[in-house]
Amino acid sequence: MAQKTEDLANNQNPSEVSGNIQNEATPQPPTISVVPALSNVAVRGQVPQAVSASQNYQLASLTKRSYATFIDGLIVSAVSILLNLPIYIQQFKYVIDNAQQEYVVQPLNLTNPVYYVLSFLSFAFSIAYYIYFIGKRGATPGKMLFKIKVIDKDTQQPPGYLKAFLREIVGKFISSLVLFIGYFWAIQDKEKQAWHDKIANTIVIVNTKEK
Repeated sequence: MAQKTEDLANNQNPSEVSGNIQNEATPQPPTISVVPALSNVAVRGQVPQAVSASQNYQLASLTKRSYATFIDGLIVSAVSILLNLPIYIQQFKYVIDNAQQEYVVQPLNLTNPVYYVLSFLSFAFSIAYYIYFIGKRGATPGKMLFKIKVIDKDTQQPPGYLKAFLREIVGKFISSLVLFIGYFWAIQDKEKQAWHDKIANTIVIVNTKEK
């Protein structure tokens, strides 16, 4: 038995012997699976992904926006008529007086400073109405009626008075310059933004908190 072991040792290649010794002496590093780890991270939501705006809220339909604009227009017009009522009465009297006189036409007298004050108040109200409600609450009474609101696209909060001014006064003026193309732009925009929305970085959404 000893003789056979010695014969095997003498017949084995020295390089094979050294390789076997190195393999036995050197520990192999453990195999690490990377793919499952990455999949776990993705499942846990630790990989940042771009989130579309439409996933966070529901965009308001253009039909509701149009109805809300119409209601707001009625409110502003009604207040404007009330404020300018003395001027309209004066104009009506002027027409009646001149209809009763065949030859002498009396000029319309609007030099009373009260008329200028009332006209200014009417103009100021039509601006302050939109800036206040959009800036403070994100919704005018018309938008509240149809449960929609304007929010800042980044903060998802009411846009504030400055952005409300940019949207309602500057932006809507630009939107209406060429055949109201800035308003119609919202039809094909993926986030239904008109030009005045893009200028102020706002969007119009369904107000789910409104009951």
